[in-house]
Amino acid sequence: MTEQVSIYGYRWFGGSKDPNTYHTVIVYADGKEVFRSTKSEYGYGEQYQETGLREFLKAIGESYPPNRLGYDHWPVNAHEYFDDRGIHYNTEAYDVKREQELFAFQPFGGQVRRSGNTLP
Repeated sequence: MTEQVSIYGYRWFGGSKDPNTYHTVIVYADGKEVFRSTKSEYGYGEQYQETGLREFLKAIGESYPPNRLGYDHWPVNAHEYFDDRGIHYNTEAYDVKREQELFAFQPFGGQVRRSGNTLP
């Protein structure tokens, strides 16, 4: 059983030409990378956590559970999901200035290492 999951998100706001927010994620389970985005997804705020949870579940071969209201569709809160199963959950988000920085994450000892002009 998985004991710890870390989801790291990179978020980019398109600005005046594209007033949407996009994100990418990298997911670790017990210190091993289980998913890394190859394309960005629309979603602002904490939505990168939903993406990370969805991809974590795919990686371990589980289907998406119903949320606490009984609906079997998004969003299920990642914190609730992991808390309910006794899995330690860690998450961080980095807001980047340029779209190409959405893929600036690099693995380093089971954690994300920022590169380029990313913001903490």
